[in-house]
Amino acid sequence: MTLEILIATMAPNLQGVAQMLLPPRADVRYLVSVQYDGHMPRLPEELFREDVRVLWLTGKGLSLNRNHLLSNATGDVLLIADDDEALLPHGLTQILDVYSQHPTLGIGLFRVDGFNKYFPVEEFLFTPSTFRSAYYVASVELTLRREAIGDLRFNEHFGLGSPHLASGEEQIFVCDALRRGVEIAGFPITIASTEPGTTGERFLTDERVQRSKGATFYYLFGFWTAIYMCLKEAIHHLVYEGVNPFTLMYNMNKGISYARGLHRSTNL
Repeated sequence: MTLEILIATMAPNLQGVAQMLLPPRADVRYLVSVQYDGHMPRLPEELFREDVRVLWLTGKGLSLNRNHLLSNATGDVLLIADDDEALLPHGLTQILDVYSQHPTLGIGLFRVDGFNKYFPVEEFLFTPSTFRSAYYVASVELTLRREAIGDLRFNEHFGLGSPHLASGEEQIFVCDALRRGVEIAGFPITIASTEPGTTGERFLTDERVQRSKGATFYYLFGFWTAIYMCLKEAIHHLVYEGVNPFTLMYNMNKGISYARGLHRSTNL
């Protein structure tokens, strides 16, 4: 069984990708997709290794870039990685061990240290009710059995670099997987560390993130439940942070309206 580490990056961050590489091992490979604008940049010498493949991509959007990786991946198990992660060698070994021990597992979630995000302390099965428990998936937690996900891809309307919605692509991906019957479970095993901060932490200051919240709720739960959850979110921030709930509701509702329009025109 082989593990392929998928790294979506942009040309200015290539040196950071080079620093992520661990000593070569027979069961681990790297696939790097580089988005660039203009002329193709020079690769750092560290990336010229037999276990590293580099792809080039024009266009914007993190989901677009990750889909490029998924369409070109060849490993048995795939790890979604950011371009500033510190991978742990024993963590990679444990990922392969988990998939060997759970032959029906399609998506495994693993802990990544470094940002302020809750991860359960015990192994858990991910179900539709997990979304309602306010647990959200970070992309760096995702590992995938390539055969199990088939042609499943990230929704390119969501995520950094998308025209209107700056986040939510991980939730949408996992939701789509559940709807296809893919088995998803979480394992309290640390596989990497990363820099603090997530897109979701900009919720109170970034209108695009607020729109994304409403759109994601709509995708996951439908119109009326999305309205209820947005209202609950706005009241929470009023009570605990004194934030104007009307602004939050307005922007989250814009996200719901945008997602409804996509649903009507493209089936989202």
